[in-house]
Amino acid sequence: MMERRAYLNQLVSWKDKDIIKLVSGVRHCGKTTILKMYQEYLLNSGVDQSQIISINFDDLEYEKLLDYHKLYQYITDRLVENKMIYVFLDEIQNVPSYGKIVDSLYVKENIDIYIVRSTKHPTTHLNSQYIEIHVLPLSFKEIYKPGTDKEEAFQKYMKTGGFPYINQIQLDKEQIDMYLEGINNTVIVKDMEALCESYLYYPVEVMDISGKEVLKSNKKYYIVDSGIRNYILPKQSYDLGFTIENIVYLELLRRRYIVNIGRSGLAKVDFIAKRNDVYTYIQVTATLVDENTFDREIRPLKLIEDNYEKIILTLDRYTLGNYDGIKVINLIDWLLESSRRK
Repeated sequence: MMERRAYLNQLVSWKDKDIIKLVSGVRHCGKTTILKMYQEYLLNSGVDQSQIISINFDDLEYEKLLDYHKLYQYITDRLVENKMIYVFLDEIQNVPSYGKIVDSLYVKENIDIYIVRSTKHPTTHLNSQYIEIHVLPLSFKEIYKPGTDKEEAFQKYMKTGGFPYINQIQLDKEQIDMYLEGINNTVIVKDMEALCESYLYYPVEVMDISGKEVLKSNKKYYIVDSGIRNYILPKQSYDLGFTIENIVYLELLRRRYIVNIGRSGLAKVDFIAKRNDVYTYIQVTATLVDENTFDREIRPLKLIEDNYEKIILTLDRYTLGNYDGIKVINLIDWLLESSRRK
């Protein structure tokens, strides 16, 4: 089991807090595994097995509990007076009107609720307070093995993506394609009616750079995993520039940034990343070796008048440096850097 420490730490930090913990993310990204690791943490911390109620609604064993009245009765029958009970409801979106039971359980004492869903389901609302821990497929830093060739590892990562199963066992290309086909059938086809609600695509809005206001213009969409993108699109449609831009976007989400596309007049910046009211402007390009490309990427950043950090991320290593305050950083190094930015 691959340890996903960042997500586990988030769950630990919210343990026993009087708030619902919502774990969200596309199917097969590792949410259930993270819950199992957290349950192991609870047991190792002195929590008794009887204090943990764990239900996965994809499991036929719990089909009768899809009736929220029966589910409520099942859980309340297992509550123990004066003991904290930890309730895990995995793939909760399978339960019609699940908001009713979650809200009802929330008002009870000594109950710590964790719900997992693979779609946003806008028609089902939680009236109770909750925090959301959004899970993405494995980052490049999570799958990279120190001491191996970084460039080669990144090339593979761009092709096969970060779904945990692919990166935990040895698969040949045919097996990887078969696995991605399975995700295509169970995630994309199954959730086609609510494609953007299934955490498969992420819409990113355009922001005016100077006024920091969101503009009413076309959104841009990024996919949850490069492996899925490569499987869906024909090889002749492969775009290295957009692939690495997609990877950077997902990494910014992992680092808990709010991300927009930047625009000021005709000038465009790939990303405006905001965290703690501090902005970072980021351009992403495969290479800066060509003079015209260098000018095209650096010009929009030079036009920005404020003093927030400005970065260009590139795969080449020939143009790295600081250009009048604009940092050019190797993309792979940035993905593998320590948590000081996170």
